[in-house]
Amino acid sequence: MANLAVYIRIHNESKAELKLIDKYTTHGYWEVDPPARVMPSSKTEQFEIKDHSGAAAGSEGSFTYLAYDKRIQECKFQARFCDSWSANNNYVYFSSSLEPSFTTSFIATINDVPHKNYCPESGHPIYLDLFIRDFP
Repeated sequence: MANLAVYIRIHNESKAELKLIDKYTTHGYWEVDPPARVMPSSKTEQFEIKDHSGAAAGSEGSFTYLAYDKRIQECKFQARFCDSWSANNNYVYFSSSLEPSFTTSFIATINDVPHKNYCPESGHPIYLDLFIRDFP
């Protein structure tokens, strides 16, 4: 059976500490939970969501982190992603509620091919690097 997992790292290149406020699975389970905090100018260890063995759904979930910009405004970073069992249903979305104070981008790597700010609709597993930066 194919590995329908999503392996994730967060690269917090901002000056803000990130605090996990929500994590959710639609399909699958958290094999390794997202970290409760991500310190400024740091990279997390890999965490992952996996499909249930033998399931025909794949892995799908989301998480949200909270940070504050220089003006003490609340900013939420949300990531949603899916490595789908069915063809052409993979996706990755990553956004900031406070553009342009913070910018977001991602690299989705499938079959050893990196894709900047794009996730191919098929292929397994997904290695996902999420980047958060202060607006210059």
